[in-house]
Amino acid sequence: MFGYVRPEKPELRMRSFSHYRAVYCGLCMELKRGYGQFSRLTTGYDMTFFTLLLEAFADGDPIHEPGICILNPVRRKPIGRSSAALEEAAVLSVLFAAAKLGDNLHDREDLWRSRLGLLVGRRAIRRARRRSPQLDRAIREALEAMTTLEQQAKPGDATANQAAAAFGSLLAFCLRHGLGSAAPAVLEAPWLTGLERFMELLGAWVYLIDALDDRADDLAAGRYNALDHLDPESLHAPPERSRFPALFQEYRGLGAERWPRRDAAAVAGYLTLAALETEMDRLLAPLPIRRHGELLANTVQLGLGSVRERVMADQRLERL
Repeated sequence: MFGYVRPEKPELRMRSFSHYRAVYCGLCMELKRGYGQFSRLTTGYDMTFFTLLLEAFADGDPIHEPGICILNPVRRKPIGRSSAALEEAAVLSVLFAAAKLGDNLHDREDLWRSRLGLLVGRRAIRRARRRSPQLDRAIREALEAMTTLEQQAKPGDATANQAAAAFGSLLAFCLRHGLGSAAPAVLEAPWLTGLERFMELLGAWVYLIDALDDRADDLAAGRYNALDHLDPESLHAPPERSRFPALFQEYRGLGAERWPRRDAAAVAGYLTLAALETEMDRLLAPLPIRRHGELLANTVQLGLGSVRERVMADQRLERL
């Protein structure tokens, strides 16, 4: 997707980060095996997190084997062996990349790179669509609905809430589909609702952090930006909903000092993201996670907040 869902590396133990890299590299290798060399360009942090989430509930432990990375061919390092979780993440990587390139063409952004990407990746995209037509249809329908909401947006409405919910529902569907392959027993678990709700909020978070990241460019170009059509209070569940008005008043006063180039809508978006992170942490905590607990907790409790702060400060997100 976008590369926002990532761990906070300085707070990870070396062993945990080595494990994270093994999953990341395993996804890269899975893309090569299933969709060709060029598909490896879609390897990202978001789908690495998705893999970790699926593996966290799978019955068997993931296997990491020594292998060679194309970027460093003289040194062998642990790489995740092909698994159902990696297969699900790989097909989603290709399908989301195709959707993103198509959206760029629709919005007339980065035209030549998007056209080149669709041309070079056409075989991989066909393979991914044939392998998982359900996921492809769900992604297309959700993004079309979001595009319609954005096109029909009017001043003062809350179409961003609906679009964020649509993207969240899409990620929840992707999670259920992935669990069906990687951890089918979870589909009957009584706590599945909490896991799905977590994914819905993560989808809303990704949608809104992307809007915050793009806000300056969108304002300069006169384009739609979700933060202009966001009703923050109605987006949250208690107790975050009741806390929001006081927090917004507090941070709106500090906004000019902390973020002199950010407007009130950006400050509201920043606070909305922070509240979503709190809700996600509360949902993740009671789940019976079998493995990757440190990586998942680090990402939700620290990584998302760190990304939010950097995006708000207009800082570049570096590679891990």
